[in-house]
Amino acid sequence: MSVTLAMLQKEVRPYGKIGKYLFEQMVAYNDSCADSPEWRTARAGASGAARPWDFC
Repeated sequence: MSVTLAMLQKEVRPYGKIGKYLFEQMVAYNDSCADSPEWRTARAGASGAARPWDFC
């Protein structure tokens, strides 16, 4: 299931400290993988691409 950061910001972040923590962790994870060529390929929807969590 794909979830955008905007969706997480709207639906998760408002739930107190835990929501803020979870949202910030996902943003940090996305930032840590942003320079990976595999991450860009997976985000572009290329067939057979590794899932982002398989290589970060």
